[in-house]
Order: sequence, then C-alpha cells, then structure tokens
Amino acid sequence: MLSFSTLCTVANVMQCERACCEQLISRFFKAPEVSHPPKKKENRMTYTEQCVPLIRHIHCAMEKEANNKLREMDLTVSQIYLLQALNHAPDGTHTLTLKALEKQLQIGQSTTVGLVKRLQKKDFVTCTQSIDDKRIKIVALTAAGKNICSNAEAHMTHVFDHMSEGLSENEKKILLTLLTRVQQNLIPHQDSQMDPES
Repeated sequence: MLSFSTLCTVANVMQCERACCEQLISRFFKAPEVSHPPKKKENRMTYTEQCVPLIRHIHCAMEKEANNKLREMDLTVSQIYLLQALNHAPDGTHTLTLKALEKQLQIGQSTTVGLVKRLQKKDFVTCTQSIDDKRIKIVALTAAGKNICSNAEAHMTHVFDHMSEGLSENEKKILLTLLTRVQQNLIPHQDSQMDPES
C-alpha cells in the first residue's frame, strides 16, 4: 500500500504533467486568430469638395447656353452686359455716362470705349457729348438695342425656368437669398476688374 507521502508525490507529478500538457496544447494546437481586414476610412467629401464641382458645372452649362444664344445675335457676353446696363438704367432713361458704365461693369475706360464703338457699328447704342459738359460722354440704347435686350431676357428667363424645375416657390426664394449672401461675401474681395474683351 502506497504511503501518504508517495501519493502526494504522484499527485504533484500528475499535476505538473497536466499543466505541461495544457501548455503544449495551447502552444501547438491553439486555434488560429482570425485576422480582420482594417476598416476602410469613410470617403467623406468635404464641404468644399462637394460645392466646387457643382458651382463649376452650373457656371459652364449656363455660359455655354448663353454663348450659343449670343452667337446667334452676333454679340459677346461683355456687349450684352453693357446693353443690359443701359436697358435697366435709373428712371427708365436707357442712358448712362461712359464713366457710370465703367463703374457698373467694373472694366477700364479703354475697354468700355471699345465695347461702345462696336455696339455703335451694330446700331444698338449711340454715344454723344453732354450738353452741359462736353467732356462727359452719354451712351444711350437704340430701339434695335432694346429689342436685343428683350430677346436676351426672354431667353434667360427660359434658361432659369429650366434650371429651377422641381423647386417650389419657397425653395426658389431660399436659393435667391443664399446666392445673394454668397455674392455679398465675394464682392469685397473683387479687386481685379473684368478681363478686357478679346
């Protein structure tokens, strides 16, 4: 019959063997860790990255539409801007001084003079000296010029109606308010004048 001390020794050996077996099993037969691919960062576009392409595409589309129509009228964008400035002159006079046109269109004197001369050749404007001060030039819209402005405005109304399709009247008001704010933000930074007409 085994003594108590022998039993304890055997028990200790068995315990050590079990511990060793557990270590071996855990070392060599451990289930492989499942590697998870790193989570991809969400590709969230910034506010600028979303806005810039939209503004550019809208501008390009409207510019293309305007240029196609103006080509039919044998006019440039700068020329129609000048005609529209005269068409919406204060008090319905359809006249402005050369200096006032420069300021309103934000272009230089030589560019303004060149535009007026080209439009005079097409019989859309007249340019005369002021009775009170011969140094002042008065530019006036002719009947043909008024007709061109009416056609251009009708076309732009059509373009804006198309652009605003699907917008409610309230959404159109909101859009106008936001565009006005954007314009007001940009105006103080408009130090450069419009490029001269080529």
